[in-house]
Amino acid sequence: MLLAPAPCSGRHLGNLNLNLILHVLQPDAAAARGGLEAEVATARAAAAAAPDSFEAQLALAGALHRADHAAPNGGKRVPDAAAAYRRAAALAPGGPASPAAAYVLSNLGALLLSGGRVGEAGEVMNATLALAESLGMQRSDVVGALGGLWRAREAR
Repeated sequence: MLLAPAPCSGRHLGNLNLNLILHVLQPDAAAARGGLEAEVATARAAAAAAPDSFEAQLALAGALHRADHAAPNGGKRVPDAAAAYRRAAALAPGGPASPAAAYVLSNLGALLLSGGRVGEAGEVMNATLALAESLGMQRSDVVGALGGLWRAREAR
């Protein structure tokens, strides 16, 4: 089960990493109450109303990711979640080549991997790792499965 990311702005990028990690790793009260479909519906409406909003796209991706994790449905939510993560990365504060985008893309890689899209997940994770390295991000900034790729690259 997953925890919703807190809304963020360009002024709060230091907390973005933690928010994204938490939304992937921690239980969510809405999931415990079985409110995932309502959360997804609310997030879809917000994203449709604000298609150029980083926060709305990230919230939609997170809601779909949590729903897929808590109540798998054969991966039917994965394409929509992946598209929302990609939109969020493109809209990230600082642009698509920013630390915020790298954090979002790391979640995209985790989603794809858990959804069985291993080849695509590997491509996203490698691209995200290259972006993180180009930005001078620290190893601790790279989350989840990307950490393993980072360690493997360092071992070479």
